[in-house]
Amino acid sequence: PRLPASDEGYWSEADCRLIARQVLASAGRSAAAADAPGRLPWRPVPEWPNLPPTHPPCWLEAAQTLGYAAARRLLNALGLESRFGDAPGCRLHWYDSGAGGGGASAPPLLLIHGMFTTGASLAPLALLLRSSRRVLVVDLPGMDYSYSTSRPARYGRARPCSLEGSIDAVAWLVSRLAPSGSGLQVDLLGHSFGANVALELARQEGAEGAVRHVHLL
Repeated sequence: PRLPASDEGYWSEADCRLIARQVLASAGRSAAAADAPGRLPWRPVPEWPNLPPTHPPCWLEAAQTLGYAAARRLLNALGLESRFGDAPGCRLHWYDSGAGGGGASAPPLLLIHGMFTTGASLAPLALLLRSSRRVLVVDLPGMDYSYSTSRPARYGRARPCSLEGSIDAVAWLVSRLAPSGSGLQVDLLGHSFGANVALELARQEGAEGAVRHVHLL
């Protein structure tokens, strides 16, 4: 949709309803819903196709696999420990900095990477932030073809990723960090594809759920 400009750098409520009318019209829905009070009854849901189960040349696959293994060992040596757990549909891997300078008072920050990469891409950011709080970096299952340390259970060497599978895996990790009824919360930071995961998790949890803040890159 065409987005209105604003001298103040913010969109007014009228601007937002104009955008909603254009989105609804493009989807063949009644634009009148955009003018109804309260929350819009329809929300666009991103549809992400699975990655094709193909692989690069064997020499390139071997080189990148060794590169990720070396990066993981380096990050472990720098204080980001590798942890594993049996999430829904996958064996999930994530990096954990342990308690940071903020101690128990600061909610953990969970970093969620984008498509065609792994958690190693956000590990440098975790190293910068770990002095103030506990920071975790998740390896989304099946990402970057066969190179992600997190491996979906129902696939062999061809391990395609999906938005739904990533949301389920990260939701499981959030439930470990902030169990239901505990009063604990976490902050999420998502980059690109990971931003979709973070937003959907926040929507599922609601205002009083386990997700306190969402940061998008």
